[in-house]
Amino acid sequence: MARRLTLCFACFVCFAASAAAQSLPDPTRPPGSTAGDAPDQGGGGLQSIIRPANGKGRARALIDGKIVHPGDMVGDARLVAIRANSVVLLHADGSREILTATPGVTKSPARNEPPARR
Repeated sequence: MARRLTLCFACFVCFAASAAAQSLPDPTRPPGSTAGDAPDQGGGGLQSIIRPANGKGRARALIDGKIVHPGDMVGDARLVAIRANSVVLLHADGSREILTATPGVTKSPARNEPPARR
């Protein structure tokens, strides 16, 4: 009987821990997005920019779970450029859309400061 009670308690603890973990925020989610955001809403589909390590080859982008190259179609738009932190899509009506990997974050070069003396 005690063994069965211990097993039931262990199952309860596992289910409670699982339910608590589902309410925690995703630490890898870009700033400004929420857990309810779908990847294709509001231009939030850019997940990553992939550049070859040796500098040879073409850059790729991971958009809505698919790897695409410049010239590929993304929905009804064509991927026309891959930049350091964004991609440019050209829609059929001629409008351009810029998707950023980290909305609300601006990249800037690091300052070259001499090391502090001790």
